[in-house]
Amino acid sequence: MLEESTELTSTSRWSKALTMFENDDRFKAVDRERDRRDLFDNHLEELKQKERAKALEEHKRYVIEYRQFLESCDFIKANSQWRKVQDRLEADERCSRLDKMDRLEIFQEYLRDLEKEEEEQRKIQKEELRKAERKNRDEFRKLMEEDVAAGTLTAKTHWRDYCMKVKDLPAYKQYQEDKTRIKDTVKLKRITLSSTNVRIKLIFYELVERAKEKEEKEAKKRKRLADEFSDLLHSIKDISASSTWRIVKNILNVAESSVLLEKSIRRGIFDEYITQLKEQAKENERKRKEEKAKKEKEREERDRKRMNHGREKDRGREREKEDHLKKDAADIELVETTEIYVSGENRRSGKDKDKKNRKRHQSSQDNLNETEKDRSKNSHRHSSDHKKSRRHGSTPESENGSRHKRHIESENDSRHKRHKRDHRNGSRKSGDHGDLEDGEM
Repeated sequence: MLEESTELTSTSRWSKALTMFENDDRFKAVDRERDRRDLFDNHLEELKQKERAKALEEHKRYVIEYRQFLESCDFIKANSQWRKVQDRLEADERCSRLDKMDRLEIFQEYLRDLEKEEEEQRKIQKEELRKAERKNRDEFRKLMEEDVAAGTLTAKTHWRDYCMKVKDLPAYKQYQEDKTRIKDTVKLKRITLSSTNVRIKLIFYELVERAKEKEEKEAKKRKRLADEFSDLLHSIKDISASSTWRIVKNILNVAESSVLLEKSIRRGIFDEYITQLKEQAKENERKRKEEKAKKEKEREERDRKRMNHGREKDRGREREKEDHLKKDAADIELVETTEIYVSGENRRSGKDKDKKNRKRHQSSQDNLNETEKDRSKNSHRHSSDHKKSRRHGSTPESENGSRHKRHIESENDSRHKRHKRDHRNGSRKSGDHGDLEDGEM
């Protein structure tokens, strides 16, 4: 049941298993809770072992793929440094599958293999050169024996004459170079040679060459260890410009380069790296200050532009306000001029109206006087007629005449009232015009 489940992993909890299998008959078949828990724990342990084995196989496969990737990079040489090629290597997907320390160790191992291959190639080349030199010496010796047999080289032959004949031959050239180097070495080491030193010169030269090769090999090894130690320092993020050698050396002692490299060299590389970090920190601080000053300058420039823009807007509002004030003053002046003109016209029209009203009033008075006269005449006539009517009796004609007289009287009364009303209105209007003129004055 546990093995058939695909949902269980090495990190699954017992509570999850209870939820999954509580209704399963196989789960219920185990009576004791402790036995169920033991079976579950054993299954988790098996899962962990399988996962570890799988992770180990994947890690080996990733290491092999990364090593093949390094071998395919033609820009990696035996003297390449990790920090110089790191950026180019980490762009590949095979590099991201491993952590940084694994990548560094594989890279250093690959460089050691490259150095061994180069060393083997140098040994092969030197052996071939040694064989060629021996062959050249044998050929030069054989050449002299042939010249002796031919009678060209005798006891009386001068070296100068013989040298002119054999100077262009490879055997002579190689022999001459060996002779020159041996002389220089003997002078340098102050070695005394005798007639018995037949092969000592060649043996000495061989030993000197071996010593030089050993020194070169040791120098390359020290350089490789120094580069590895420097790469190790660069790979540890906990090291900062304020780190001290007393604290860091315990972390670095686990590396091979720290064990094989001399303490003085390690301390010198560490001090150089700390100096580099301090210079880099100073450079970053300088750039940060420059960036801050630049941003501050840009902010001040924006504030200045904003203030200038605000001043321009204030000036624009002031100009608009002045324009409005000027326009209002011009409108007020125009209104005052218009009012003065209208008041003058009103005064003139008022005088004309007063004249007309006076004329109308005079004509009304005249009409009124005439009406009063007519009324007195009519009343006088009416009274005389009335007397006559009373004397003679009333007739229809007399009644019609009386109605006609009453109608005339009513019309006169209405005309009189209308005249008074017009007179009052005219006097009121003239009074209003007089107040307007006094106010304007």
